[in-house]
Amino acid sequence: MSSLLPETAFTAEEIRQRKFTKKSLSLNLLLIGENGIGMKTFVNSLCKMNYFKDKSLDGSVLYNIYEERRDSSLKIETHTIDVVEPNTSPIRLRVSLTRNFAYNLDNSNNAKAIVDFILNEYDLALQEELKIKRNPRVADNRIHVGLYFLRAKNRKLNEFEIENMKKIGERINLIPVIGKADTLTEGEYILNKELISSSIKENNIPVFNFLEFLDDLEVSDDDIEEVTYLRILQASLPFGIIASNFRQGENFVRRVPWGLINIEDENNSDLKLLRSVLFGSHIQEFKDLTINLKYEKYRVEKLSEK
Repeated sequence: MSSLLPETAFTAEEIRQRKFTKKSLSLNLLLIGENGIGMKTFVNSLCKMNYFKDKSLDGSVLYNIYEERRDSSLKIETHTIDVVEPNTSPIRLRVSLTRNFAYNLDNSNNAKAIVDFILNEYDLALQEELKIKRNPRVADNRIHVGLYFLRAKNRKLNEFEIENMKKIGERINLIPVIGKADTLTEGEYILNKELISSSIKENNIPVFNFLEFLDDLEVSDDDIEEVTYLRILQASLPFGIIASNFRQGENFVRRVPWGLINIEDENNSDLKLLRSVLFGSHIQEFKDLTINLKYEKYRVEKLSEK
């Protein structure tokens, strides 16, 4: 009896994988940093596409200086990007970026503006939650994780950075990163990480701790690789980022006067490691912690006021 299936028919497992792949994951990401620190270039490199096209090929920002002079107030712009790579589940990335952060002489309200933006999304979720008849299709735009971009300056965090990171870190999962790490020598790169890490510890800044729940686990031999991975992540904080809009073959590379830097090489940049965290190992953990801890704290605060 001849088979009714064509020779190219997929197996049951392949069909299951194809259906699963069509169901995209989602991640809401907030990027906080000064103008020109490379956040848009970072997004392009993170997603492996030139989504933002308002930059030159070498990654330098083409600012409209007249527009900046006309309106220098802090803004947060949001974009939705569908990240699709072969053999992986697609990810719908909703990324929000600051503009004119720390740009003016008086930036004392920057943290409040960013926290208000975060809490506004919490409030929208809460209002939907309190409805008798909820909309199951309503978009959940609560921020799952934020990246705080720091300039490489060979010094500890200043008061402005400490205050901002404290206030923002109370409300979201916050990860510090060093922007444009290619401006540092190898020694300076290590020094910057050490200085920033010591400042975070000395000032009790609530940044994301990859080892926070490790002590609660009974680690078996099967968990050794995962524990090692988590320890590598924690030791890598703050992540040093080199990004670029210039593609050579399959890879994005950073063009510098003395040659090319492969930004995917983990000896040069933490970009690949950070991508694995955001799009892989911790995507669900960020969402769970946002809902169960950060948002829940806000929900209790709001309902206690009534």
